[in-house]
Amino acid sequence: MSTLRLLKPTSIRKAFLAVFVLSLSLTLTPAHAGPGAQYPVLEVQASTGWTTVVPMHLNRDGFTDLLSYNASTGKAVYSVATGTPGAQYPVFEVQAAKGWTAVVPMHLNRDGLTDLLFYNANTGKAVYSVATTAPGVQQTVLEVQAAKGWTSVVPLNINGDGLTDLLSYNASTGRAVYSVATSVPGDQQTALEVQASTGWTAVVPLNINGNVLSDLLSYNKTTGRAVYSVSD
Repeated sequence: MSTLRLLKPTSIRKAFLAVFVLSLSLTLTPAHAGPGAQYPVLEVQASTGWTTVVPMHLNRDGFTDLLSYNASTGKAVYSVATGTPGAQYPVFEVQAAKGWTAVVPMHLNRDGLTDLLFYNANTGKAVYSVATTAPGVQQTVLEVQAAKGWTSVVPLNINGDGLTDLLSYNASTGRAVYSVATSVPGDQQTALEVQASTGWTAVVPLNINGNVLSDLLSYNKTTGRAVYSVSD
């Protein structure tokens, strides 16, 4: 079985910094009193070029850590949260495979740490990896040839079993496939396939009604149309 090739950690500057994406400056706004109310606590000059920034739990401290990934270069930086809101400390830098169009946070084994799915829409290659006790170190457990062309791969909780299920969606065709996790890490079984609307540029998992099952926001950036849907 092929594995995701990761190099040994490079030397990382021992300084606090936030690893975020694409914008020349970024304001971080944690939730504040009142629905939708946000107040800025930190603005940083981050690296440019990250194509994916993934929220993670690397160490069970309750704070959100980050993986920043560049699909063109394969550079991946894992950083952990500090006690200062928004401040992230790089703990692991690797040379990952290039070309992943989706990097999806998952829970494959209920250990409280974030596992990952790497997916390439052009080739259909999908690699599932589980977290280890070393922050940022992921161990490949399954590599599969998936369908090509998924524009959104969305982590969901379909059945409340604590394992991450998936919605795979193609914006051009409207094809949407829901799959549920099994007890084998990375093994997903198709549960439902539907013909959805075309053109959704973002499909976002939400919890709208507090029933632990995932709801969805589907958004089209061209038209501005947004549809909220709740799970049964």
